Amino acid sequence: MERSEIERVFEEYGNALYRLALFYVRSAADAEDVVQDVLLTYLQKGEGKSRAWLTKVTVNRCINLLKKKRRETAFDESDYAVSPIGDDLYEALGALSVKDREMVWMYYFGGYTTKEIAGQLHMGEAAVRKRMERARKSLRQYMEGS
Repeated sequence: MERSEIERVFEEYGNALYRLALFYVRSAADAEDVVQDVLLTYLQKGEGKSRAWLTKVTVNRCINLLKKKRRETAFDESDYAVSPIGDDLYEALGALSVKDREMVWMYYFGGYTTKEIAGQLHMGEAAVRKRMERARKSLRQYMEGS
C-alpha cells in the first residue's frame, strides 16, 4: 500500500475516527492510540476497506481497550478527559444499550444515513428508524429527569 493511500485515509477519516474513539474511551491519549492502531491495521490488511469497516474496527478496539482497563485497574473517572459532548448527554447515552448508543453515534456524530446504519448492523431500515425513535425518546426522558 502506498504512503499516499494512508495519508488519504487519514485525511478523510482520521478526525471522525478520533472523535468516535474519544466518545468511547473518554481519554485523548487512548483515543489517539486507538486511531493509530486502526490505521496500522488498515495499512496491514485494510486496502480497499470502507468507512464502515474503519468505524467498526475503531469501535471494537475501543471496547477491547475498555475491557482491558477494567481488568487491569479499578475504573477511576479522574483519569479521563472531558467528554467532547456535554457530561449530561454523555451520561444519558451511557444509559442506552450498546447497539442503540452505536446507532445514535453513527447517525448524529458519524454522518451515516439510516440505510448505511442498517447495512452495517445487518438490520432493516425500518428497524433502525424505530430503534432510533426509541433511543431519542429514552434520551429525552433521561435528560428531562436529570
